[in-house]
Amino acid sequence: MTAVRTKDANGGRDRRRASRRKSTIRGARDWSLLSPQGNFLFYIAAYPGSTVREIAAGFGRTERAAWAILRDLRRAGMVRVVRDARKFRHFVHMDAPLRHPVLRGYRVRSVLSDLIEQMPAKGRREGRAG
Repeated sequence: MTAVRTKDANGGRDRRRASRRKSTIRGARDWSLLSPQGNFLFYIAAYPGSTVREIAAGFGRTERAAWAILRDLRRAGMVRVVRDARKFRHFVHMDAPLRHPVLRGYRVRSVLSDLIEQMPAKGRREGRAG
């Protein structure tokens, strides 16, 4: 089966590809300050003890995709998993070192603690910190 490519009036670019670049700001692409791993780390710090289902639902991702991102965080030592009956609960290891060369020497706590404290109390829940 071959893919059918349609050309638009703007330089012959593929419509499917061009539609992914649309943004609410004129001339700007959609982007995020944090990587998916960074977003997940922030979420787990704000909602300690979250399950994969809760994390995936929070970002509109599948559980399978969430497991892949969590695997990266676990391997980096930033997230620990605790089995609670039939569920796996996730907690941030706040003393884990940040991996980027520019941030060498900093810990997760130095980045996330202030952000978490500034969140409205009703928007986060307390849990066993790691």
